[in-house]
Amino acid sequence: GGGGGGGGGSLGGGNASLLANTMCGTPNYMSPELINGDEYGKANDVWAFGVIVFQMLTLRMPFTAPSLAGLICSIMAGKFDGLAQEALRRRDHELSPALRRLVSPDEGGALHRHPEKRITFAEVAQLFPLSPAEAHSPATSPEKRIAAAEAHSPLAAGALAAAAGAPPSPIA
Repeated sequence: GGGGGGGGGSLGGGNASLLANTMCGTPNYMSPELINGDEYGKANDVWAFGVIVFQMLTLRMPFTAPSLAGLICSIMAGKFDGLAQEALRRRDHELSPALRRLVSPDEGGALHRHPEKRITFAEVAQLFPLSPAEAHSPATSPEKRIAAAEAHSPLAAGALAAAAGAPPSPIA
């Protein structure tokens, strides 16, 4: 899946590393740090998650090009595909601020070029909170997470439903 494993541990020499340095994955989901051959961690997975959410919201990949070299240039420049950007703009009125932030290339967004400036998964969880009782209940189900997201945005609920394997509600 999405751009290689983030946070995979290296067990060499007794020092567990939180960063990996292999290149694998589907090119459209590759983060800039992966393309550069830099070590990568959880921020790489946040990038891939941002690409997936962007695709779910627009039915388009945020970065495309006719060649691998062009795709790499688009990703490194943080330049969204024109049709994808237009599809996102058309849905802007439907998106909660949380979803807008999630798919943003700006600082604090999942698609920021610099991993240290991306949103973290802990911050993503805070964008779509459950009540304290639900958050600590072993009975919290994917359906409850979807219902909580529905309060923020039907599009968020669809994204969570798809992640949970449930059929999403149709989006008008």
